[in-house]
Amino acid sequence: MNIRYKVTLPVVCAMTLILTCSIFSIVRLELLIHQYQELFQQDIHRLNHIASLESEFKSQVQAWKNVLIRNEEKYWQQFETHHSTIQKNIKNSLNQLTQVDAEYISLLTQVKNKHNTLLPKYLTAYQAFNATQSIVNTDKMVRGIDRDMANFLKETRIDVQTASNQHLAAINAQQTLVMTVYPIIALIISLVVIVVMLQLLKRTIILPLRALIANTVLIAQGKYDLPMSYPYQDELGDLSNAIVDIKTHIVEAVSNITVVKGEVEEAFGEIDNVSEQITQGSNDQERCSADMEKTIAGLADIAEQLQQHSQMALNSTNTVTNQATQCTDIVDNSANSMKILVTEVEKTSAVIQDLEQQAGSVSSVLDVISSIAEQTNLLALNAAIEAARAGEAGRGFAVVADEVRSLASKTQQSTLSITSVINNLQSAAQNAVSAMQEEISITTKNAEQTTLAQQSLKEIMQEMVQMTQLNNQVAHAAEQQSNITESLQQTLLQLQSISNNYKALAQSDKVSKTVANANHDLNVMVEKLRGNLSHQEVELF
Repeated sequence: MNIRYKVTLPVVCAMTLILTCSIFSIVRLELLIHQYQELFQQDIHRLNHIASLESEFKSQVQAWKNVLIRNEEKYWQQFETHHSTIQKNIKNSLNQLTQVDAEYISLLTQVKNKHNTLLPKYLTAYQAFNATQSIVNTDKMVRGIDRDMANFLKETRIDVQTASNQHLAAINAQQTLVMTVYPIIALIISLVVIVVMLQLLKRTIILPLRALIANTVLIAQGKYDLPMSYPYQDELGDLSNAIVDIKTHIVEAVSNITVVKGEVEEAFGEIDNVSEQITQGSNDQERCSADMEKTIAGLADIAEQLQQHSQMALNSTNTVTNQATQCTDIVDNSANSMKILVTEVEKTSAVIQDLEQQAGSVSSVLDVISSIAEQTNLLALNAAIEAARAGEAGRGFAVVADEVRSLASKTQQSTLSITSVINNLQSAAQNAVSAMQEEISITTKNAEQTTLAQQSLKEIMQEMVQMTQLNNQVAHAAEQQSNITESLQQTLLQLQSISNNYKALAQSDKVSKTVANANHDLNVMVEKLRGNLSHQEVELF
C-alpha cells in the first residue's frame, strides 16, 4: 500500500463514521417528532371526548331540574334524549378503539356503566314526582347521584390528562437522549478515530521515515557496515532499498581502491622489478577503473530513481493536504449552519412565548364572560321565582326567564370548556418553549463540538506540512548523493590519468619517484572516499 492510500483511507473512514452517527441522530429525532404529533392528536381527541361527555351530562342534569321546576313531559324527554346521546357517544368511541387503547377502553366502559345505572333511579324519582308532585321529596330521592357522576367524569378527564403528560414526558426523555447522549457518543468516537488515525500515520510513515533518514545520515558519515531494513512495501521502502544499493556500491568502490593501493605498495617494495610490476599495476588499475565506471553508472541511476520517488511522495503529500483542506471547508460550513439553526430556534421560541401571552389574554376575557353568565343565571333564577309567585300572570315571563337561565348556563359551560382548552394550550406552549430552550443549548454544544473537529483537522494539516518538509529533505539528500557520484567520476578520471602515467613510468628512469607519488595519490583518494560524506552537513528536521 502506497503512502497516499495510507493517509487518505483513515481520513475517509473517520468522515464516514461521523456522517453515519449524524444521520442516525437525525432519523431518531424525526421519529420522535412523529410520535409527538400522534400523541398530541390522540390525547386532544380523548380530552375533547371526555369534555363533551361532561357537557352532555350537565345538560341532562339541567333537563332533570327543568322537570322538577316546570313539570312538563318534554323536559323528561330531553332528559332521556341526553341519556341516549351519552350512551351512544360512548358506544361509538368504544367501537372505534383497538386493543392498543385497552386502558382508555376500560375508562370509557366504567363511565358507560356508571352512567347507565342513573337512569333507573331518575325514572323511579320521576314516577314518584308524577304521583306526589312533591319537588322536595323527589329531589331527596336522587340527591347526590349526579354529583358522583360529574366527579367521576372529572376524575376520568384528569386520568387522561395524566396519561398524556406521562407519554409526553417519555418522549421528552427520548428526545433528551437523542439530542445529548448520541452527539456525545459521536464526538467520542470521532476523537478516538482521529487519535487512532494520527497514531497510525505516525507508526507507519513518520517514525519509519525518521529512522530511514537517521540511517542515511550515518551512511553519509562513513558507517557503511550499518544494517538497514524497512518493514513496508511503499515509496519509502523503495527509497530504503535504493540507499542500501548505494551503500553496497560505495563499499565495493572503497574495497577496489584499497586493493589498488595494496598493489601499488607491493610494486613500490619490489623496486627491482619496477617495470614489470608497474605494468601489471597499470593493468589492474584499468580493470578497477572499468569496475568503478560501472559502479558510478549504477549510482547515477539509483540517485535518479531516488529523486523520482521523492517527487512522487511529495505529490502524494500535496494531494492529501488538498483533501484535508476541503474537509476543513466542509466543517466550517457545518459550523455556520449550526449558528443559523440556533438563530432560527430562538426566533421560534419567541413566537411561541408570544402565543402563550395571547392565550393568557383570551383567558382573561373568558373570566369576564363567565362572571357575566353567572350573574345572568342568578337574575334568571330570581325572575323565575317572582314569576312563580305571580301565578298565571307571570307564567309567560317565567318561560322567558327559564330560557335566559338555560342560555346563561350553556354560556358558562362553553366558557369552562374554552378555558380548559386555553389552559392546555398554555401548558403545551410552555412545554414547547422549554423544549426550544433545550434544543438551543444542545445546538450550541454541537457548534462547539464542530469547532473541536476543526482544530483536529488543523492538526492533521500541520502533520501534512511536516511530511512535505521531510520529503524535501529526502530530495536534498538525493541531490547530495548525486554530487557524491560526480566526485567519484572525477576520482575515476584521476585514476585513469595515473594509469597512463604508470605506463610512461615503466620506461622512465624516475620510476621510483613516480611510484611514490602515485602511492601518495592513492592514499589521498582512499581517505577522500572514506571521509567524503562525513564532511557534508545535511540538515534534517
